[in-house]
Amino acid sequence: MKKLLVLLLAVLGGRIVLARSAATVPFTIEATEDAADEFPGAPRLQSFSFAQWKGRWVFIGGRISGYHAVGGGSAEFLKADANRDVWVIDTTVKPAKTYHVPVAKWSTFDAVSRVSVPALVEGVMNGRIPGESISFGRSPLVQSAGGGLTKLTDGYFYLVMGHSFHGSYTAFEGRQEKNAPEASQTYLDEIRKLSVEPKPDGSLGVALVEKFHDEMEFHRRDLNVAQFLSPAGLGFAAYGGVFIPETQLSYSKPVDGELPDCAEFGGFDV
Repeated sequence: MKKLLVLLLAVLGGRIVLARSAATVPFTIEATEDAADEFPGAPRLQSFSFAQWKGRWVFIGGRISGYHAVGGGSAEFLKADANRDVWVIDTTVKPAKTYHVPVAKWSTFDAVSRVSVPALVEGVMNGRIPGESISFGRSPLVQSAGGGLTKLTDGYFYLVMGHSFHGSYTAFEGRQEKNAPEASQTYLDEIRKLSVEPKPDGSLGVALVEKFHDEMEFHRRDLNVAQFLSPAGLGFAAYGGVFIPETQLSYSKPVDGELPDCAEFGGFDV
């Protein structure tokens, strides 16, 4: 577990600041072992998509420059800062072996994709990205940046908050973050319960099953979504996120939902 934590630090290329509140947090986390040498060539990524299969870790997308505007860097999400490779780290050998294959182009669409992880791992480890391992669908229902997508045991996907952003972030800041033709953002302000199923032509079809809307508590982006298991069943929680409309501060309390009734969300920051 210690080695896994340290590897994630290396992959993210950042640092962790651990805060402890004796009154509310019953645990602490410590990284005491540097295992970087066991994962040579591991990429330094932020905000990636992750999967694993038989000890092989897959990293798709994300950024290679860390959080934007830190250290005097650009506030833009530049193409040059995008991760343009699909990475596979084989942890079944020691030291772990890293494979990667570049992709031809990065763009942002109202798209959802499904990856056959076994086929993708096999392809990347042999120097190619097999087209048959990835299927796509397009729908405005999945057009969200800075949100999260998770699947629960009811078979449905939950798109958790986020926003739709278009244009230059620098131009957006220059207009005091007011929407204009050259740059705009629209928060989803909701959690969407989605059905994602393959269509006869091999593409993915997306349908809205239900949505939970809250212009205050769900007005979040740049958050983390993780699953948890409770006596009520499998659920998910949304941690953090920005910005509280009235104060422009970050949210400090999670939003959580459990099966069988994900309409019951609690733990709101008010």
